[in-house]
Parts: sequence; structure tokens; C-alpha cells
Amino acid sequence: QNSVREGTGFKFKDGPNLLFEGALISGTGPDQISDAARGVKINNALQYDRDFIEAGEQNFEIRTPGHLSDQESYAVFEDKNADNPMNIRITQETFAFKNPPDDDFIIFRYTIENRNKTPLNNFYFGLFFDWDIDGATYNSNMADYDSVRRMGYAYDSDGGPETYVGISVLNQGNVSYHAILNDENAPDNPSWGIYDGFTDEEKWESISGGVEFKTAGPGDISHVIGTGPFTIDGEAK
Repeated sequence: QNSVREGTGFKFKDGPNLLFEGALISGTGPDQISDAARGVKINNALQYDRDFIEAGEQNFEIRTPGHLSDQESYAVFEDKNADNPMNIRITQETFAFKNPPDDDFIIFRYTIENRNKTPLNNFYFGLFFDWDIDGATYNSNMADYDSVRRMGYAYDSDGGPETYVGISVLNQGNVSYHAILNDENAPDNPSWGIYDGFTDEEKWESISGGVEFKTAGPGDISHVIGTGPFTIDGEAK
């Protein structure tokens, strides 16, 4: 999402919206990041990076039922609006199931095409989530990491919904994870925060830096999970 006002967030069963912001982050280095997350502040106003545009003839589509699951979505976009685009095309597909035991997760499948003639090296790909496990209790949220499941997760530690939300990397390869305490001025913050903005250097560290900061909170938290590096061959000449 390009704005926290777009979309309906993330709801589990009949519970409240649990997600303040979610976005994709990809790149080959701190000077070449393509994403749709919040960015730096300009005149003390938070900006959102809008590096992707819809590609091809097919706009965002939801299929119910889908070809492989009970509900699917399909979207294609390119990073043409980035400051330093990688010239990639991303196909995003989701798969959701209605029957137990598969009704508590959604699978996201991303296919990355390198539209250049030459290989794209040192490519990392990740997802950023700023969870508010109930807007009334976000200051007691926690972010953590399960190394066995390669899964970052979040929950509320004091009186909020008893729902746990998580994101796991399903493909083979290295995993990076960064739990974020959003308030950079919090006395117990071991790293940077994002109230002052989310820089490309911070985004790059979060998708490529390994499992660096496993826990954050209690407080207003976010987290990023990423995977890489990958080399993506260029298009045939």
C-alpha cells in the first residue's frame, strides 16, 4: 500500500484491523531500493515511496474461487518510478483457503523478472509490516522471531486481542529479519526507529542484514523479513 488510508488492512476472523501499514521492499544496495513503504520526512511530513506502477494489461484481480485455492489475487507491477530503478517486473499472487487446517494463512508468491539485458546481482527482497494489534493497545505490542520456522511474528502483551500474526519465508535461501521499535527515541531502543522516517539505508539493512534484531517492544513495533542474495538473469538478446 502507498498510504495507510488505502485498502482494508489485515483482519483475522471477525476481529479488528491489525495492520497499520504493509509494503514490499527490494533492492541491490542502499543506493538502489525499490519499495512502497514510508520514506523520509519532508517538512516534518511523512512521505510514502511510490516506486511501482501497474504493468501490462491486467490490473489487480481477485478470483473466487481461484485456480489452485478458494480465493486468489493477481497483480503485476514495475519499479519505473524509483529514483534508481532496477528495471524489474514483479508478479504478485496470493492463495487463501477456507477449510481447516489451511484457513489460518495466506501464501504470497512473488515472481521477479529482470528486464535488463545483463544479470541483476545481489538482489534482496522483503516485506515490511507495521502491526497495530488493535489500535487502542499498540503501545504494548511485541515483535519476535522464530528461527526454526524462519518466521517473524507480532502480538500484544497487555490486554489487546489474543491474535498472533506472522510472516515466514517459504523459499530456500538466507533469511534476514529486523524487529523495529518505531520510536527511535525510546530509551530501550537498540537500533533505529521509523517515527523520523524510513531511509533507504535502513530498508537495505533490514532486508539484507541477516537476523540482526530479533525482538522489539513492548511498544509501537514493526518488522521486516527478507531473503537473498539472488542473481536474476537478464532477458535474452
